[in-house]
Amino acid sequence: MLLSWSKFLYPQRYSQFKYVLINQKYLLSFHKGKMLTHPFALIMSFTAWINLSLFVYLLIPDLVPHLNLYFELSFLHIAMYTAAFLMIKAWVQILLSEVFENQIIRRLQFSKISILSFNSWILTLSSLLLIYLSNHNLIIIYSTISLFLLLYTIGYINVLRIHKNQLFKQILYFILYLCALEIAPILIIINYLKIA
Repeated sequence: MLLSWSKFLYPQRYSQFKYVLINQKYLLSFHKGKMLTHPFALIMSFTAWINLSLFVYLLIPDLVPHLNLYFELSFLHIAMYTAAFLMIKAWVQILLSEVFENQIIRRLQFSKISILSFNSWILTLSSLLLIYLSNHNLIIIYSTISLFLLLYTIGYINVLRIHKNQLFKQILYFILYLCALEIAPILIIINYLKIA
């Protein structure tokens, strides 16, 4: 419903957005204003959050069934954890871009959110398969994760290609950004789940 609504309300942005992995037009529209707070970007982010939460909720019983012994993992709890993770990460990135007055971090954040929102469509299809098919869950889960990571990597490489001139000028900021805001949060979560 949200995707249909966004297509109805913002047909031009939607037509640009659906080619976000291969076309730079939508990603370069960041220069035309505050795209992170545009209603279309917010609808896409909200859709991505719901899709990601639902997929995690559906994969936990098959991949890590013992987690239910340590955590109360209803869909609402997973949605809140996912929202907290994504929002804290986004706020830290916004704060750093303001502190260092670095436009490139803002552009990267907009691009990453756009690519995540686009890739969340794959999670929608996978979630439907997991709900309605009782067999082959692990095949669906691993195929979805592999495809998601592949498309995310392709999108990220395209983003780096678009901004390569600015990144080379500020390579130190970019390395700090990758280590502190991309790799570290994932390692912290993995460590936390291992301890639990």
